[in-house]
Order: sequence, then structure tokens, then C-alpha cells
Amino acid sequence: MDDSISDLYKNRKKDFVFSLGLEIFARFFMCVEVLLIMQAIGWPVFFGEGVLIESIQSFVSNLFFFMPMQMGAREGGFVIVYSILSIPASYGVFTSLCKRIRELFWTMIGLLLIRIKRD
Repeated sequence: MDDSISDLYKNRKKDFVFSLGLEIFARFFMCVEVLLIMQAIGWPVFFGEGVLIESIQSFVSNLFFFMPMQMGAREGGFVIVYSILSIPASYGVFTSLCKRIRELFWTMIGLLLIRIKRD
């Protein structure tokens, strides 16, 4: 993987920068997603708190990369970071479930498009 990334950086710098920009853009919107979920349940948080929530949750999920879809680990990550911020743990579980529903929705769209393309 390191060789692939360094090759991309050395030989296709424009593609590397574009890919990095997309990653940063996606992470920004993951923080906005947390803000919107928390706003919807009546516990508004600041953008900095959204960044902290996503950062710690992402770190915990990466620690448990070997678990399929980080089942349980992601929820635990949200509970930990919400506890640190003195937000009820149940809100952390709710946030995680909202994110999982979004993932399942887009996974189903992708599978549907694959099926349509094959036919």
C-alpha cells in the first residue's frame, strides 16, 4: 500500500492531490453529519466538538479494523467520546445507528446499480 501511495505521489501528483482533497472533503462532511444528527435530537454541538467526536470515533474504529464493519466498536467509540464531552451515552449509540443506516442506504444503492449494469 505504501508503494502504491508513493508511486501515485511521485508519478501522478495531480491525482494524488485530488484524492487527498476528496478524503478531506469527506471527513469534513462526516463532522457536519454529526452536527446535524445532534441538532436533530436537540443537543447542538460546535464544529470543533464534531471534529473531536469524529476523530476519536474513527481512531477507535481503526483499532478494531479486524471486526466486520466494526460491529459494536463504533458504537463504543461514540459512547466513549460522548462521555468525555458529558453528552448522554444513548445519544452516542443513536448517532452511530444513524450513520449505519446511511451506510446501508448507500450500500443498497451501489448493489442495485451493480445489478442494473450486469443486466
